[in-house]
Amino acid sequence: MWRRPDGNLLVETSLKPIPYLFGGVGLPDGERYDDAGTYVEFTPSGEFVRSWSAPIPFPIDDYMTVSNIFRVIGDTLYHFSWQQARDEPPDLIVIDQPGASVHPAPVAGLVVWEGAVGFDLDAALARLPG
Repeated sequence: MWRRPDGNLLVETSLKPIPYLFGGVGLPDGERYDDAGTYVEFTPSGEFVRSWSAPIPFPIDDYMTVSNIFRVIGDTLYHFSWQQARDEPPDLIVIDQPGASVHPAPVAGLVVWEGAVGFDLDAALARLPG
């Protein structure tokens, strides 16, 4: 669990292998990760703010694509997308990155949070749809 600069909490609800993607995701000079997370954001009082879903694989023409690849790396929640055409090398894209102008900025400035949360986290997670 992480505390955002605005005081909200980011909770990792699961880590699962990324389908179709061999070699994982990561930043150019960093560690690679073969799994992606699902995340939920809550206010300090336990109100749901938003969620980030599990990876979604789908074909487009001659491409296999996996979107919604989310992973906390360091102090930032990154959003990746991957695609590969037949007989071509794969293309891994960091969609949300600091300073990006086309896509929204990632959740940055995260601090690992091991303290009390001020609400019943299990109950808040149980109230989420799905």
